[in-house]
Amino acid sequence: MKLKRFNSRLFNIIFTILLLFIFSYLIIGEMVHEAEASLTHRNIYLIEKKWTVEGGDYDGETLVLPCNLDSEVTEKFTIVNTMPTIVGFSHIGIFNHANALNVYIDNELRYSFSPSKLDSVGLDWPALWVYFPIYPNDSGKEIVIDFFPSATENVHYIGEIAVGDMFSLAIHSLKTSQVEIALALSMLLLSLVVGISCIVTEKALKLELSLKYMTIAVFNVSLWIVLNSVARQFIMPNVSIARDCAFMMVSVLPIAFCLYMDSLQQRRYHHAYRIIEMLCMTNAIVSIVLHLNKIIGLSSGFYISAALIIASVILVICTLIMDFRQKTTKNYKLSATGVLVLGFCAIFQLYLYKTNQTFVSGSSVLSFGMLMLMVFSTADAIVSLSKVHSERAVAVEQIRKMSLGTMEAMAKTVDSKSPYTADHSAKVAAYAVALARKINLPEDEIESIHYAALLHDIGKLGTPDTVLNKPGKLTDAEESVFRNHAKLGSDILKNIDSLDMAAEVALHHHERYDGLGYPDGLKGDEIPLYARIVAIADNFDSMTSNINYQFEDENTSVPVELLKGRGTKFDPILLDNFLELYTDGTLASIDKDYTREMTETTTGELLSTFLNTVAESKQTEDIDFLTGVLTRQAGEPKIVNALLETDGYLAFIDLDNLKHINDTHGHTSGDNVIKLIGETLAELGTDGITCRLGGDEFLYFMPQFNRAKAEQKAKKILTEFDRRKKKDESLEEAFLSMGLTKTSAGEFFQDVYERADHALYYRKKNGKAGYFFAEDFDQ
Repeated sequence: MKLKRFNSRLFNIIFTILLLFIFSYLIIGEMVHEAEASLTHRNIYLIEKKWTVEGGDYDGETLVLPCNLDSEVTEKFTIVNTMPTIVGFSHIGIFNHANALNVYIDNELRYSFSPSKLDSVGLDWPALWVYFPIYPNDSGKEIVIDFFPSATENVHYIGEIAVGDMFSLAIHSLKTSQVEIALALSMLLLSLVVGISCIVTEKALKLELSLKYMTIAVFNVSLWIVLNSVARQFIMPNVSIARDCAFMMVSVLPIAFCLYMDSLQQRRYHHAYRIIEMLCMTNAIVSIVLHLNKIIGLSSGFYISAALIIASVILVICTLIMDFRQKTTKNYKLSATGVLVLGFCAIFQLYLYKTNQTFVSGSSVLSFGMLMLMVFSTADAIVSLSKVHSERAVAVEQIRKMSLGTMEAMAKTVDSKSPYTADHSAKVAAYAVALARKINLPEDEIESIHYAALLHDIGKLGTPDTVLNKPGKLTDAEESVFRNHAKLGSDILKNIDSLDMAAEVALHHHERYDGLGYPDGLKGDEIPLYARIVAIADNFDSMTSNINYQFEDENTSVPVELLKGRGTKFDPILLDNFLELYTDGTLASIDKDYTREMTETTTGELLSTFLNTVAESKQTEDIDFLTGVLTRQAGEPKIVNALLETDGYLAFIDLDNLKHINDTHGHTSGDNVIKLIGETLAELGTDGITCRLGGDEFLYFMPQFNRAKAEQKAKKILTEFDRRKKKDESLEEAFLSMGLTKTSAGEFFQDVYERADHALYYRKKNGKAGYFFAEDFDQ
């Protein structure tokens, strides 16, 4: 087994290394080696050198393209060169960065371009490649290009100028941004896949995943990269619309990231993140409105958007530092790493954009940051889901055990109706399980048989004791009443989906293989398999009880008695397997385990105890196990109803310094102080409704209290808590803060809750340890 496990692990490692090698070979090979295909650089010619500037600050100077001109020229600047030899070239391509331009070849106006004609909505001029045809006789002629800048900036960018066939020029322009486009499109697809997976997982597990906000953020950034890249003009027909959307996307980018971090940090810094979100939303709406009305272009608001991005990055870093100091980053340490990497990449990308290096580096830096965030956050989510899966598996197992315990209790109640059937149902279940395992049924079916056998006689709850315990032969009328327990048991169990087979067993465990049984007279394989198994186990236990089953003579043994029913009463194949269990001692060991003294408790007492236990278990569900007060699920609805009916005061109570107590003295001390609050409120809050909201927060509603009485109660609670905590030195730094608010009959719970919460927040912000009334805000 160890060798197989080792071989499997080694195979997976080798396979992973092989995939990484292939991927690395592709990337490094593309970066190191020159192009081999004819449809790349070899089929174009870049006119890079010997460009001369005419006029302005650079008059007479020679340029190498692409370059930036740091000049105050705002109306026009001109560059001049000589056309190369044109052989097989049909077009010239110019990367134009938001300029109008005129192109002259041999003093002939060959092409004129104005970006303003492209933008039918706003004021921003997009950067794009422009193409126009050239001819063989243009070789060696003078080419003059007049640029008319779109803005009054002092730095003017002049992009690449190349000649070639149209397809090769397009391929070349795409190749300059192939890395960022490939990454962006990959992340777009990945974010969609992960986002859909998150939605499905949330619905299936009924929990909220922070990862879904991250996928929205990644989708937004990936889309922005595509919209802001050179490739946009080959993907979307309207370049100006794409550029506008890119600017709009920048303004809303921080919102998705703030939502992600807010969810990741479990809303600990919700108010701070909400401020950034509202500012970003306001900026986006104002910018769009001004843009649509052609008042200010979207590009004018870029610096505001950039400032908000930087502010959100600073906020994220600050909250991460705070969480690190409070040791709460351990819950999302992988995601935190990814966020920090992305924050650094985002700021660096803004620097590249500000220095007009975007068209050199593209958005590769930001793409790398997004990729790291995706990797780390997805890994973190997988770890969290694995933990949830493990916890739920434990919970399911606990529920299964509770269900089994409940069924065993019900079976005991049934068996207690007769002094001759102690542990009958439990032993029948054990025998049935042994036979099911003997014939190699799957484990899930064996478990179902166990449940079904435990409840096979549940219909006897409706059978009179005089019939069940009659020592002599039953009359026809009494026999009819007794036989009705099969139908009654089926009716009890039939509406429980998880026990559908139990209903069948309850109904048919008295059927006979020859068709002479009851209630339906089923024959042979018409009888459900589970019922045939339980029938043998049921009869065997009745025979071995010796009290309520009489053999024909003292020499008759259990196997002989069972064999009499082979093929008539019992399934012959199942019976043969059961007799093998009898022979090898398996059944005897089961019977020994269930040999106990008969209970002296009366049937009525047992049934009463059972019903009371069920009722008490329901009440127990409403009580918080640690504090002894109502749970939130039980307490909040009661407070809601009380608010509708009466005036009073609501107190929102919170424990201060719980984290410090946990970190300094251990979680046992933390549990003790929470328990102490519950005990204090349970004792002093009998005149109201108290519930634990969760963690260290409690609600206490005081119906028909006036302010003086509510204040007196608040002081009493604080004093009593301080008195009790002195018994434990580890709790000396524990204090209670309370926010109180007056309530009027008919008020909505949420309004009252928020007022009390606001008052509590004010109290904690101004010294903690005490109480504050929401009504005092007006003063």
